[in-house]
Amino acid sequence: FYFILKLVGRHLRGLYRQSQQAEADIVAHAEEGLEMLSAIKAFTREEIEAQKYSMLVRLSRDLSVRAHAIEAALS
Repeated sequence: FYFILKLVGRHLRGLYRQSQQAEADIVAHAEEGLEMLSAIKAFTREEIEAQKYSMLVRLSRDLSVRAHAIEAALS
């Protein structure tokens, strides 16, 4: 039983690390988008940037849901 918990704990740490990195990517993308707002508008890239942002948010959400589901299964 202890061995299983140790393996699951390692997996959870990895998921939480990936989730944290995904959230940092979201913030970085948002910052970059705000700094480059005039260029984005000038080249009509709003839709492309919105799709990139949505993809990053979905990835972050999926990682969080997976990690919390595993954690809830252990409780």
